[in-house]
Amino acid sequence: MRTLFNTTFPIRQLHIAWGWLLAVCWYATALIYRLTLQVERHGTEHLEGRPNHILVFWHENLPIYFHVQLRASGPQVWMQHPALFMTPVHAMLRLMGVKKLAFGSSGNGGRQALDEVISYLKEGYSTVITPDGPHGPVKQLKPGAMIMAAETGIPIVPVTFSAGSHWTLPTWDRKIWPRPFSKIVMDFHPPITVERPDDSQKWDDLLNALNK
Repeated sequence: MRTLFNTTFPIRQLHIAWGWLLAVCWYATALIYRLTLQVERHGTEHLEGRPNHILVFWHENLPIYFHVQLRASGPQVWMQHPALFMTPVHAMLRLMGVKKLAFGSSGNGGRQALDEVISYLKEGYSTVITPDGPHGPVKQLKPGAMIMAAETGIPIVPVTFSAGSHWTLPTWDRKIWPRPFSKIVMDFHPPITVERPDDSQKWDDLLNALNK
């Protein structure tokens, strides 16, 4: 798989420039789009009492998240796939105020990227994880979030979304795209503290929260 890191000048620079152009257009559109949405946030008390968190939600909810949360809350680090086609997403995250990107995925520097995220979490950063990404299987947990929580002591906060009116995109994860003027409910569920990443009860707790 070709990534930004195994391309040469000027191909890499062209991809970066094209990615930023698309991201600026995307972000400007999202700002206007956001004005049409009615957003309710429930359970925000679960974010209180700690400076940082590991927010976890299913990959299908990324379009909703990007329209609802247009600015990062506090310093954040995100693990991102380094593929060329992801360049606009990388630029979009920068526009949202995400300070650090750790590039890697399963079979493509994933463990190194995970270690990088863990190091930033220990410095007070938060992160956002879609545990069935980047390619599925749909709604099946991968261990990344559990490892992060166990190695840092930072709780996992499961997040669920509902959109009163939306489109379902023909993607592998059936992404949910809210229609203009729809009502979005964002629920933060009670934090899950993890001591061992292989704790089956914690896995069940996270799955139950994400599937509510």
